[in-house]
Amino acid sequence: MATYFKGLVMGVADAIPGVSGGTFALILGIYTRLISSISFFFANLKNPRKVLVSGDFYFLVALFLGIVTGVLGLAHLMGFLLADFRVQTFSFFIGLILASVFFIFKQVREDFRPWLLVFSLIGFVIGFLVSGPAQVAMSHSLIYIFVSGFLAICAMILPGISGAYILAILGQYEYMLSSLTDFNIPVILVFIFGAIISLFLMANFLKWLLSRYYTHAILFLIGIMLGGGLRGLFEKSIVTSPEWMVLFILIGASTLVVLEFVARKRENLV
Repeated sequence: MATYFKGLVMGVADAIPGVSGGTFALILGIYTRLISSISFFFANLKNPRKVLVSGDFYFLVALFLGIVTGVLGLAHLMGFLLADFRVQTFSFFIGLILASVFFIFKQVREDFRPWLLVFSLIGFVIGFLVSGPAQVAMSHSLIYIFVSGFLAICAMILPGISGAYILAILGQYEYMLSSLTDFNIPVILVFIFGAIISLFLMANFLKWLLSRYYTHAILFLIGIMLGGGLRGLFEKSIVTSPEWMVLFILIGASTLVVLEFVARKRENLV
């Protein structure tokens, strides 16, 4: 049930332009498990019995159901919040991200060396540049749709970079929405194929990276999360009354602190 609710949070994040579900996988402490489970799934497709009896399979199922629920079930609520409480909503997420850096950093505190911050800086620059307000002129041919699916999922699995935002940069966001609405099967299938290939390659690469260079990778991901996530959110939160922004940043940060405290108390009771 806990995994389902974590997926629910990721789904809500994915429903918001500029916010990445990967960011909240990292915040919620399931990012490494997510990457490992996806890699395990693809590596054992030829042995379905092994997949079906594994804990990784049920973890992915519960997480996926939560994500779908979050995207579909709460889309109207998030649409309402973004329409009427835009600044407050984005500021709340800014607070969550800022506070999460402290808790994520605790995962690598023992192996941390000051010079390793260069990986966070590199990640910050990459995330900041990728999330910039640019748009590439691309056609809607099936080749470009495949590339768009590949890059969108590649971005979505990384914290701080929104897959939907990548589609917007590539000029495919509205086209893909209309393709889904019109049930344009060839376009949808090509996009999904690109996404699956991307998910397979990225999951295996990130699993290798986290197993060999865990501290370096986490610091790099923190940089991407800050550079990509905060830039998009801050640009959407510009307001003439900054007190609202500050208040909801504090509320978002406080919410994560309380949730972390409750989670630790539950772990101690078990």
